[in-house]
Amino acid sequence: MDNELIKVTEDAGIVTIALNRPERLNALIDHMRRDLAEALEEAASDPHVRVVIITGAGRGFCAGGDVHFMASLSNEETVKSSQGCWAPRAA
Repeated sequence: MDNELIKVTEDAGIVTIALNRPERLNALIDHMRRDLAEALEEAASDPHVRVVIITGAGRGFCAGGDVHFMASLSNEETVKSSQGCWAPRAA
């Protein structure tokens, strides 16, 4: 996976996941959270991956959730976006 908001690189068993939204201190929005979860799932399922590094572009690692983005959502969208993003995998 490699898009403009989440950059994933792999070299010799080391996966680096970079949050790439420096103008908002890498504050997470819905599809960023889903992409991050997907990148972590992919790394966890790859037997060649030994280390995962999560970093942020610019001067801040991650400011948390983007409150400006959340404020723009309707109540229904807010509930829908919060469901299942960080649900644990079935054993």
